[in-house]
Amino acid sequence: MLAGAGFATLGTGDGDGQHRATAQGRAGYQASLFYQFRLNNRWAVVPALQVSRQHVDLTAETYGISDGGYLGIYRLGLTYLTVPLRVRATLGKFYLEAGPQLGLLVGARETGTEYGSTYVGGYQREFDRLATDRYRRFDAGPAAGAGLQLPAGFGLAVQAYAGLLSITHVPQSTSYAGSLYNRVVQAALTYKLPARR
Repeated sequence: MLAGAGFATLGTGDGDGQHRATAQGRAGYQASLFYQFRLNNRWAVVPALQVSRQHVDLTAETYGISDGGYLGIYRLGLTYLTVPLRVRATLGKFYLEAGPQLGLLVGARETGTEYGSTYVGGYQREFDRLATDRYRRFDAGPAAGAGLQLPAGFGLAVQAYAGLLSITHVPQSTSYAGSLYNRVVQAALTYKLPARR
């Protein structure tokens, strides 16, 4: 079992002159269940099932729209169900691990203000909305981590993840069409049940 805090932000930037975004990371949390398949005394394969709650403050701008522009200033909350699969190397009480991670977006919420301009005028509106359908449901990328085994089955772990798929590229129309990539660092307390004898 694993539970702890996370710090999430979003990698931004298209470089096409039409989209610009800045993200400020915020604290979140995660909890997971994992199992360690030992290959030998040093190597193991560690699959896990994890729930991750991520928060980001986002400023997103789009230029070059045929009838104006868009600016959104809002907080984005994302909830993912993820499946990390890592290979772990144990060095005494320490371990290092790395491998792929798949994620399924199960919830998203946006809260903030958006501004738009058209040839016939502009608008400003406050919003607090469910936004799950505005983002790509699947995410994938590499993950790596390190940990320290403590007495009585407890441990400390740090993990980092970098999504390779833009979360904004979905068939549905979205307010901001630039690329945004998950970037997450997590620290957690772990507990390993005693091995059966």
